[in-house]
Amino acid sequence: MSRRQVLLYAFFTLFFGEAALTLVGIGLAEIWPESLPPFEMLYGPVGGLLLFASAVMYYSCALGLIGPGRLFVVPLLLAYGGTLASALLLLPIIRTLPLTTSFSMSDSTFLFFARSGGATFGILAIVALKLTWGILNAPQAFRNSDGLKLSTGRRFLRLGGFLIPLIIAVPTGMLLVGIEGIDAVTRGALVSDMGHLYSVETTYQRGSTTVVLLPMSHVANKDFYKDIIKDYNRSEVTLLSEGLRDAKGRLKLRQAYSTVAKATGLASQSTEFLPLSGWDLNHVNADVDAAVFASSTVEILNQIFSLYESIDPNAKGELLISLQKEWAKEDYIQLLTDVFDKRNANLLKQIAIRLPLESKILVPWGALHIADIAEGLVQEGFSPVDSKKRDLINYSLVLGNLRQYMHDKKMNALSELASDL
Repeated sequence: MSRRQVLLYAFFTLFFGEAALTLVGIGLAEIWPESLPPFEMLYGPVGGLLLFASAVMYYSCALGLIGPGRLFVVPLLLAYGGTLASALLLLPIIRTLPLTTSFSMSDSTFLFFARSGGATFGILAIVALKLTWGILNAPQAFRNSDGLKLSTGRRFLRLGGFLIPLIIAVPTGMLLVGIEGIDAVTRGALVSDMGHLYSVETTYQRGSTTVVLLPMSHVANKDFYKDIIKDYNRSEVTLLSEGLRDAKGRLKLRQAYSTVAKATGLASQSTEFLPLSGWDLNHVNADVDAAVFASSTVEILNQIFSLYESIDPNAKGELLISLQKEWAKEDYIQLLTDVFDKRNANLLKQIAIRLPLESKILVPWGALHIADIAEGLVQEGFSPVDSKKRDLINYSLVLGNLRQYMHDKKMNALSELASDL
């Protein structure tokens, strides 16, 4: 058996094996979901190997090492397209789930697909396409496995023709998933286009009471914060702010956002949107005290804060490894429960207390909180009556500021080096 045939056997074993494992995963999600975490340990590497093997076969054809030249275009497109389609099918499902629930299911993507008949059908359609191609083309691949005799120039031309579509397709796919991913993870609180990130402000009403949910970010365009103050700094407005209290000093909190703001040219919420005594609106801290957090949550948060505090790259690496190894998945679920679920529940309680007294309540909380807060309002009889987008971040300005920041750091380092010589 020639080396080319060994390569073909390896490829088709992976190709049909990945399709079979996908079918098994879909079935396990329906009848035995507890088995999926260990199953993913097999499925993940096989899927990665298949994508790599498809690329190897594809470029072997391009260089004339294996023929016919066009045969392995399809499996590479199916492998890449299947990965992209799976991500795009997954995002709408994530959009419907609370963050804690999504994380608890994160051991296996098949758990997410099991929640949607449409997504399951889409995955089955991709598997059907793969199997159809494999059954029809495997015999031809073995019959025509001899390479082509090409000059070096022709090989470069063919390689270029094979590379250009991927150079366009891969970044485009990643960008598409990224844009849709922002919407899905924040469940519509933040949306993005090619140039800007937006905060989606939504107004809810029940009788004569209005509640405005305004997704916030720790850093944003300076005008984002200024415009909110301009629109809502009135005596009839009550602002229920986010701001974790810590009477017992359990948290070693560090503000790391000033560095991010400086590097990106953005403004920091902690300095630009700090309720002052001179404001006309009524300000109430509607957050919890860290005393309600589990001890594991406090320890994880303090380790995360230490990451920001440390300037030693090796120390940061050790802290990241510690975060991964020291804490179990249940600890991170508890973290999300404390940081999101408990705080959201307390905010909704504070809103309920003020309903008979306040006509307009402004809730500028972090974007990941907003969807669950909105669900709580709807359960209390509120209905969305209006929404608008506020410009949160301009990507081109951020990239320009980052380039300038990195250039300035480089020039400062060179100046210090020159002064030491």
